[in-house]
Amino acid sequence: MRHAGRSSAGGAANSVANSMTLKLNSGATEGTNLFTFNGGAAKTVNITPAAIGAATAADIATAISALNAVKISIVTSLPAVNAAVANTIYFVPNTTSANDSYDEYMLINNAFEKVGNTAVDLSGYVQDSDLVEITSDEIDDLI
Repeated sequence: MRHAGRSSAGGAANSVANSMTLKLNSGATEGTNLFTFNGGAAKTVNITPAAIGAATAADIATAISALNAVKISIVTSLPAVNAAVANTIYFVPNTTSANDSYDEYMLINNAFEKVGNTAVDLSGYVQDSDLVEITSDEIDDLI
């Protein structure tokens, strides 16, 4: 029977027959991104996001902030073109509508373009006033 601590186990005392190598990002520098353990000495490996090429929380926050996500801004009137923020939909109150709707504008090619509005037209749908109550007898006649 072979034991670590005996020279017959794998060579020098306290070593093992086979060593373990840990490479970080195809590491080539012992102690920095390459760690070989043969049982002969204690090894400490501090694996950080940077050491393995993973994104840190700051990297992720930076990437998210760089996205061209669309923003929404409710304004009383459109800003000057040179003060407008890219990738922003400006909601401007529609003064000709009675239902509190907004007109939607975006800055496109250095000019504001109306891209839609928030008005909802339900004229083609059944209204409560169109409903007529029926009796149990009328239901029975249907069945």
